[in-house]
Amino acid sequence: MVGMFVGTIVLVLLVRWIIAGMEQLGWDQRAQNIVLIVVILAYLVLSWFLARALHRRMVATSSRAIRFGIPVIATALAVTTFWLWSNPGGVFASLAGGSSSRLSMGSGAVWEFGRYPDSEILQRLKREKITAVISLEHPGDLVERQGIEEERRATRELGLRLIEAPMLPWVSNNQASLDMIRSIARKGTGRYYVHCGLGRDRVNLVKHMLEGMGARTVAATGYMEGNFFDTRIPNFERGQLGTFGDDKWLVPYPDKHEMLGNILQGKTASLILALDTTDAQQRQWWQEARTLFKEYAIPFEDMSTKPGDQARIRQIVASLLALRGPAAVIVPLTPKVDGKHRPGSETSDQIVREFTAQTHRRVTWTTKGEYVPGQPVERGNTEMREPIGG
Repeated sequence: MVGMFVGTIVLVLLVRWIIAGMEQLGWDQRAQNIVLIVVILAYLVLSWFLARALHRRMVATSSRAIRFGIPVIATALAVTTFWLWSNPGGVFASLAGGSSSRLSMGSGAVWEFGRYPDSEILQRLKREKITAVISLEHPGDLVERQGIEEERRATRELGLRLIEAPMLPWVSNNQASLDMIRSIARKGTGRYYVHCGLGRDRVNLVKHMLEGMGARTVAATGYMEGNFFDTRIPNFERGQLGTFGDDKWLVPYPDKHEMLGNILQGKTASLILALDTTDAQQRQWWQEARTLFKEYAIPFEDMSTKPGDQARIRQIVASLLALRGPAAVIVPLTPKVDGKHRPGSETSDQIVREFTAQTHRRVTWTTKGEYVPGQPVERGNTEMREPIGG
């Protein structure tokens, strides 16, 4: 109970303020990563000590008020936190900086993306004669269930059409819901408001998909981009993540959870595929990646290579350095510990050496620790709690 309340304060308020402050001071990504690791560890230690101190106080006291007051207050805080997460469009979305963006389809339909709609948003949508509200929240998520029921009641009372396309990105591929939205995008006209909880991860996934269908951005004030690779703490399944600086990365081919959490529903970034298509496994990855990147409008360049092709390695590094904004080179495998060579990391090793030769800078390996198969990574960080309402 104590951990849930303290963790919410850390996630929604403290982390946001710390990141904003470091960005204003011009701190690089490595420094930001170190600070956030310290914050997470401090949160775990603080929660443990706080729970231990409260328990000792309860056991040692002779006061009935304290003995019963502590669990009552702790329970009240936990229940309040749970209730707030069940309606993330209120306090949490505003604290997290949630806002909206709009896309226009060739058919003339306009898609607006945002956070869970409270009564004020729903009334605005009613005045603007919105065609339908599309909810991505899932009744299987306990903390979203109350918000779903409230939205059903509110839209019914206002006479708004509610379309439910429930998604659990960290559990399934959500194909049925995505197919439903594709069908609406192809045939629908008018205006649609698409939301999840905080208006970020699931919303980003749908937004990328529609962009892949030809939608264009018409407004995006304050839109919340998803994660990239900078928030990741443990290794990927196939190795470490390395940064060249300037939000440019070297990453191993992601598993399905990592692909979803860090790329498909992450911030807009350019990718370079540096896989060996003569290898059966890597060709399968190459085909999978090309299909997904085209479907979700992820900009990418196919620069297939074999280990030892130094001319191609030089081209890959030069292309990466020429890209503007966030970017990454995807290789088959990377080292697992401290950037040290291991069987299969040859392409990664050669790119690192070539980068140093061209720039006289070193790659910084930002992740560590064992990969945990199947652990949720919606927010790009498998050491944090499963995402709630986002």
